[in-house]
This record gives sequence, structure tokens and C-alpha cells, in this order.
Amino acid sequence: MRTVVLAAAVVLFAATPAFGAGATYTVGPIADVSASCAGQNAEVEEATDPRLGYVYESWMGCRGIAFARSTDGGATFGTAISVPGSVGSNVNAWDPAVAVAPDGTVYAVFMISKSSQWYPIVAASFDHGATFSQVTLLVPPDAKNWGDRPFVAVGPDGTVYVTWDYGPERTSVTYLCATNGSCAFATGDLNVVIQKSTDRGATFGAMTPISPGFPASG
Repeated sequence: MRTVVLAAAVVLFAATPAFGAGATYTVGPIADVSASCAGQNAEVEEATDPRLGYVYESWMGCRGIAFARSTDGGATFGTAISVPGSVGSNVNAWDPAVAVAPDGTVYAVFMISKSSQWYPIVAASFDHGATFSQVTLLVPPDAKNWGDRPFVAVGPDGTVYVTWDYGPERTSVTYLCATNGSCAFATGDLNVVIQKSTDRGATFGAMTPISPGFPASG
């Protein structure tokens, strides 16, 4: 779902997980991760690398999709950056997602509208979130498609999976919108599709609809 609701800041609460009766939490100081970033702050997504203790945050900000990392378990964060591919002329980016592979590769994914198409972009970092040197566009075959809300996951073997909401024709999709500007799709010729990469996000296979019989299944 695309949103234009603004948040005051992106914050992280460093909490110690606890389960069971009588358990208590230790809450650390609040880190204003987005202080150095202009623009809105919304739709925060987080991933961690338990092997290194790194924490990664991605959100709508920095004039596109923002990203920041912590190398000390979330106690402090480096300066936020704009994810490559999310900022540019006639570009609108939304719906970030982030995941970490077993080998430490960080994948920052988001939706983009450019020209007449809406599709996901997958930016890969091979230096634990310091830079994103590889940007892959999952451009669909339709000239005026509809697309929304990607998610990303990485398997134990390093295979990268991206799911997103897809429709071949944008005019077939209807919306429900709140008075604050946040919208969700209601009806239309659409489905959830999945694409996978076996080369660390350099290339992705064709879209596979989740519901059998698409587009007839709706």
C-alpha cells in the first residue's frame, strides 16, 4: 500500500527480547536515524545480521528510499543514504523492504513508478550495507501495468525471492482511500507474483502468479 502519511522521525528501540511470565525488558536510548535526511519518513522496515550484530533500517525518505545501518547492535547508526535507483527525474519510489542473506549480502527492495510502468527495484550491497553497487530492475512486459508492495526473502542457499502485487493493466484496478491520503487497492485484474534470483540478485526469473489460473482467477 502506498502512503503519504508523514512520520516525525524513524526511531529504534533497542530492547532485550523476553518471553514468559514475569519477564522484563531493558529499553535502550532512542536513535533518531533520519535526522540527516530530508523529506518524509514513513514505512520503516528492518533487518538484522545476527552473525555480525548489524542492524539495517530502510524507509521512505531521503527524497526516495532511505537506508541506514548500525554496526553496534542498534546503539548508534551511520548517516542515512538514498538507495540507488530510488531518486531521479520523474521517479516516484515507495514500499521499502530489506533482507540479509546468509553470506551477509543486504538486499534493499522498493517499488518505483517510472514512465508508464510500476515495478520493483532490487539494490544489493556486498559490503554489509556500506554501499549498494548492484541495482536490478524487475520490469514487467506490460506497457501500463499496475504494481505495489514488494517483499524480499533470502533462502539458506542464497536464492533471493521477491513477491509483489501485479496487474497487467492499471486501469482495471480500483482503490479505497482514507481521508489522510493512504490508499489500498480494492478490485481489479491483479495477483501476487513471485520472482527469484540464483545469482545474488543480478538477474531474476519471470513472474510466477501465486493464484492458479491467473489472470482468470482475478
